[in-house]
Amino acid sequence: MRIQQIEQGENNQHGNIHDSQENTAAAVEKSTHLRKYVDFEKILDEKAQGKINEKCDCCGRDIERELLDMNSDVIQLSYLGSRYPMYFQFLKLSILFLAILFCISGIFNMVENGDYGNQCIKKGIQCKQNWIIQYSLGNRTDLYYSVYVQECLNLTTVCVLIAFIQFFIYKQRRLDSDYDDCAILASDYTVMVQNIPQNFECEQELNDFDICQDLKEFFKNPINVNGEVLKVVKVNLGFKIKDLKKLEAQQKNLVEIKQKLLLQQIKKLHNYDVQSLEIAELDQKISSIKNQIEELENKLRDGKGILFMKNHFIGVAFLTLETERMQKTLLDLSKQTWLSTNKKIKPYFGRNLSISPAPDPTEIYWGNLDTNKLERSIRIVVGLSIDSIVVFGSGLSIYFLQDYQSTYAEKHKISIIYNSQDKKNEITNIQLLSLAISFVIFIISSLLTVLVRQVAKFKKFQTRTYYNLSFDFFLSLAQFINATLVPFIVSFIVKESTNYQLLYGASGLIPNQNTTFMVNSFLPILFFFLDFEYILKKLLRRNEEKKNQNSILTQQELLDLYEQPQFTIESEYSQVMNTLLMTLFYATPLPICVLWPIAGIVIQYLIAKYNLIKRRSAPFNIGSSLSQVMINLMNAGIVIFGCLSYMFIYMSKDDADNGSQFISLVAIFVSAVHFLLPIHVINKELIKIKPRKPENTKTYRQVQGDFSTDYDRANPATKRLASQKFIEEQEAINWHSQFIRFESIKIASNRQKNDNNINISNSNTKIEKAQEINQKQQFNQENKNVDQQNQIAKRNSQNLVVVNKNYFGVKQQA
Repeated sequence: MRIQQIEQGENNQHGNIHDSQENTAAAVEKSTHLRKYVDFEKILDEKAQGKINEKCDCCGRDIERELLDMNSDVIQLSYLGSRYPMYFQFLKLSILFLAILFCISGIFNMVENGDYGNQCIKKGIQCKQNWIIQYSLGNRTDLYYSVYVQECLNLTTVCVLIAFIQFFIYKQRRLDSDYDDCAILASDYTVMVQNIPQNFECEQELNDFDICQDLKEFFKNPINVNGEVLKVVKVNLGFKIKDLKKLEAQQKNLVEIKQKLLLQQIKKLHNYDVQSLEIAELDQKISSIKNQIEELENKLRDGKGILFMKNHFIGVAFLTLETERMQKTLLDLSKQTWLSTNKKIKPYFGRNLSISPAPDPTEIYWGNLDTNKLERSIRIVVGLSIDSIVVFGSGLSIYFLQDYQSTYAEKHKISIIYNSQDKKNEITNIQLLSLAISFVIFIISSLLTVLVRQVAKFKKFQTRTYYNLSFDFFLSLAQFINATLVPFIVSFIVKESTNYQLLYGASGLIPNQNTTFMVNSFLPILFFFLDFEYILKKLLRRNEEKKNQNSILTQQELLDLYEQPQFTIESEYSQVMNTLLMTLFYATPLPICVLWPIAGIVIQYLIAKYNLIKRRSAPFNIGSSLSQVMINLMNAGIVIFGCLSYMFIYMSKDDADNGSQFISLVAIFVSAVHFLLPIHVINKELIKIKPRKPENTKTYRQVQGDFSTDYDRANPATKRLASQKFIEEQEAINWHSQFIRFESIKIASNRQKNDNNINISNSNTKIEKAQEINQKQQFNQENKNVDQQNQIAKRNSQNLVVVNKNYFGVKQQA
């Protein structure tokens, strides 16, 4: 009987719970009966130990309770998505990238400049003599053979860095592939279908047409999909959520009014009365709007009715198939080339469907799905214009500071008196102006982060990947222009008497940029300790905890308050990329500048790891294409290194000394050709990456409980209802599995008891037999003893008779 119960429980776990909504409800009802059999204290114990995946009550995600520290391997952050381990690997490889640059080109450059160069002394007033200039290229441009060797080393550096870029790409691909092999995501089973008609003409009643079911039937029919057998298990639709957001905004406004009234009551009475007339009226209004929200959510979840869908549906759907192989098959059918004209998927209501891999559910900007291409294009153009204006404005501020510094140095003739002990105040002022320029550049870079972020949001991309690509690309360029190109160009505008003085003079470009490098590398340490966003949240939490029962925050506001600030990985990428580009720009004239960024990236690595583990949250997954764009910019940095090496060597020499720089031109040509090549495609062709695990053959129903989230749970239109349903299903499954497990333990225990009883019975039988044998042996031994005694007695009696006869015989003779 118990075996039948276990088999029935297993069938319910793997089949009935997922087959239909009715069976799910039945499973949930049955779960109340399981409370009699399941040891829930033990379940909570095992949840704490990580043996059972604990789900969040509000979103249905797994709760990770394992604490990580700074000694933890970054691969342990993979539960957040592969992009976070890839980011930390990116930092490590960037350090190695700069180390290669320094070892091949920088060490020779510094040694030759510092030990053998004396050009700065010869130049006199054109050069600012200090430790920075001593180790710069300007101190040895008269050593022609040494400069020629430097050009050869620069060419070697270009070639080695090109090879390292391929290694860089491979390592990132390998890590991404390993994560993809280990992690099974909702996106592995799902495709994004666009261009679905919003106006349907069908024979069904207006209120009965179900687009979700119709899409399932369309793809289920082999005629529509080139004869392939596909099964769609779930369809989630994209909707215009303006009406839903409007209702939520109304509800929020009423809640804020209620909070203000409660706050007034607390100030007057040191407590609040939720039974007051004003509060009761507000509660009725809030309840009314809440009912409207729930009614709209139910309609959006059902997706029925031609008129309703015409007003809310945006022509986008996310189709989840039964297996990963089916998803890949459908994607292969949807591929189109320039030469092929045959469409393997038939039109749907007269429209050719656009099918692509679905982004991760947390990647999607659901509110931007209804933005058409024309509007998005206009927004992108406007955004680019704003970016350009911002960069130009930041350049003006740097221009005025550098112009003032140059004018001040010329007015007080700082270059002439620099080696004397006179006018120390003026020299200090020049150094302070240089430091001020560096701080202004750093502050402008921080402001650019905020402005470019807002512009990227204004562009209304459909996914966070596109948003991050736009943000990172333009922020990296903007910060590079602000910190590197603008000071370089401004130096020509406020030009000194010669190119040499422009670079190495008292107010020259090289001393100023060395200060900028040091500020960019070490100032983040200060901001780590002054983490205003984190500190502010802690203060707000403490303030709210002091209120105790007088707290008037809603549940959502409390969740937001206790959630850590987000880890902005896109800003982290742009920061390291700006550092790399700036270093490649000045690596030849200022080789010591390579050391500051190495130290800076090490500091950034440690701060980022600590923040992600201790101070930040990571609610969204990010596509791997972000890393690809950063590598492309790094590839462009090699071209910058080649070009600027040529230019700085040219500018550091006297006009009469400038000879042929053929080697530098070759370096420019090689780096430019490599930049134009499709490096990622070449890497895939040269280095094949084989999956380390076999193909995923599990069905969607078998693994959906392990997804961190799903499309219906991420879609604002269906999130609340889908999350509730998912949590109920998972609780029912856990209860069933626990019931089955405990029943199995009982059966095993009973079997053990029966085995023990049988063993005891057998032992008793053996003991009884042993006792019988012992008794028989004792009886036989007693019989033998009696016989022996009888024989002894008989012999004694015979001996006595003989003695008596002998006695009587002797007596007669006497």
